[in-house]
This record gives sequence, structure tokens and C-alpha cells, in this order.
Amino acid sequence: MRRWALAMACVLVSAGPARGQEIRGRVLTIQGSPVAGASVILSGTPHGVAADSTGRFTLEAPAGAYRLQVSAVGFLTWTRDLVLEPRFPLRV
Repeated sequence: MRRWALAMACVLVSAGPARGQEIRGRVLTIQGSPVAGASVILSGTPHGVAADSTGRFTLEAPAGAYRLQVSAVGFLTWTRDLVLEPRFPLRV
């Protein structure tokens, strides 16, 4: 079975009043094609979403240290450690 690697186009984290940090990004293949339905989770938490048909996702989480994990059937899992701080946007 061939396994393809996932690439993240951009992960942008921003804060809003009276809510957690917003994490937005897009899941793409190495060739730049969107990966619809990719699972995007913060490991060890209940925070997670599926990427839409264009590979885009948005999720919210309170400030803290996390491991962002992106996976999809037939692809290698992609992970990145993040620290979400209140009121400080983070671009990964």
C-alpha cells in the first residue's frame, strides 16, 4: 500500500473575546491537493474536527500546550507541538 504524506498549508491561531483560541488551517497533500475529511485533533483532548471538501478546518481550544495531529486514510500522520497563549496569535 502506498502511503502519502500530508502537508499543512498554514495553521493560524487567533484569540477572540470570551472564547478559546481558534486554530485554522488547510490539509493538503505534498502535491497541493486538498485532503477532504482529514482528522485534525489536539491529542489527549476532546478537541477535534474533520477537514471540509477543500481541506480547510477550524477548531477552538483553551490556552495551553498541545500536540496537533492530522491524519487521513492512506496518508502518514502529521504532528506539530503548539502552545496556545491568550491574546497572542500563533502562526505555524
